[in-house]
Amino acid sequence: MNNTKGRVLIIDDEKDLLRNISRILKKWDYEVIQSEDPVNLLDLLKEEKPDIVITDLRMPEIDGLEILKIVINWNNEVPVIILTGFGSVSTAVDAMKEGAYDFLTKPFELDSLSIVLNRAMERRRLFQDRNNLEIQLLENFGEKQLLVYSEEMQNVIKMAKKVAKTNSNVLITGESGTGKELLARYVHTLSLRYNKPFIPFDCTTLPENLMETELFGYEKGAYTGAVNSKQGLIELAENGTLFIDEIGDLPFNLQAKLLRLIQERQYRKVGGNKWFNADVRFVAATNQSLEEKVETKEFRADLFYRLNVVRIFLPPLRERKEEITLLATKFLKTSARENNKKIIGFTDEAKQLMELYNWPGNVRELQNVVERAAILTEEEFIQPQDLSIRNQFGNKDNTQLGLKSLKNREIERIEKDYLENLLKQNYGNISLVAKIAGVDRRTIYRMIKKHEL
Repeated sequence: MNNTKGRVLIIDDEKDLLRNISRILKKWDYEVIQSEDPVNLLDLLKEEKPDIVITDLRMPEIDGLEILKIVINWNNEVPVIILTGFGSVSTAVDAMKEGAYDFLTKPFELDSLSIVLNRAMERRRLFQDRNNLEIQLLENFGEKQLLVYSEEMQNVIKMAKKVAKTNSNVLITGESGTGKELLARYVHTLSLRYNKPFIPFDCTTLPENLMETELFGYEKGAYTGAVNSKQGLIELAENGTLFIDEIGDLPFNLQAKLLRLIQERQYRKVGGNKWFNADVRFVAATNQSLEEKVETKEFRADLFYRLNVVRIFLPPLRERKEEITLLATKFLKTSARENNKKIIGFTDEAKQLMELYNWPGNVRELQNVVERAAILTEEEFIQPQDLSIRNQFGNKDNTQLGLKSLKNREIERIEKDYLENLLKQNYGNISLVAKIAGVDRRTIYRMIKKHEL
């Protein structure tokens, strides 16, 4: 069935539950394989080749943890979703530690099942496509290219395409290293000004006294040593795009001059009286909250409104983890080619470490880490110890300890979310929460203190 979302194997000894979940999944366009008796599970897996396995945790012949081990040994890229009762949540958490994709507590909402299934299937597709995926890239920006695969980035590109062919000002927001300048170049490439200059200006690279002359240029005799007039970046960007990076750091006195330029399309060079017309498209970027800077009077509200005609937010890399391995592979191939190294790829442990790491420096940090690993390694596969992200674990050089630390952090998050939901659902009744979770009241109080709930 090529038109289905995917093949799901459901294992449960409760016939009614098995039948109900199967019926729901078929309505959602999944192809379903049912099993009440998973004794010959390995043969079933080899024959049916499911994309996802859903299994009950407690069954008489074989439990969910054993099923998890069998599935992982058969194909560790197939997500396993555990179904558990309230009293077995700690065991389900143990299953997550062993490699389960997620768990659902019975009785569960259909929305919860749908969300988990969709995420698991997306992850499965990523694994299936990993070796032969034709990565869709944004035109040709040499070696610096943006990956478009996650839903978040696809939405970014849709918005960029919509605004590109207009003359509207664009404000690109996002953390450092997410690729704001690359996105600005993409907007320019798709615009009607594509064959005209794209001129970048970084507000953090020059002292304030040089910024004005850099942007607006100066006339001969404007100051001592100005023996000739000089073109500013605005003049160089004529008929093209002026990209103003880190606009939040633009000095307040220059904000008024930039505002006039945007509103009137006119400017004067430093030391001159002549007005010049400017046919320039403005794209600005920032990693700061301009709204907050407006509130604190550090940024002009009128300039903010002029720039914020269309805003595009670039999500941080930690929110599009499905792209990490794909981006890393692209960077690795490039670096290996440039340095004449024969490197095949990453070990599974290295991939897992990269996916668990938060990447505060985003794509820029990932590229630097991969390039460094490619230069220093003597192996065909990049190992966890080759990745300099181990430094986040303090003075420990043991990357496996670091990987374990990241896994434990993820488990802690799941535990906190589960407890928070239980407290909310039961209006803070500790006795009831303890009973549902299958632990005593003291444990609940300890967990509340631990997670600062």
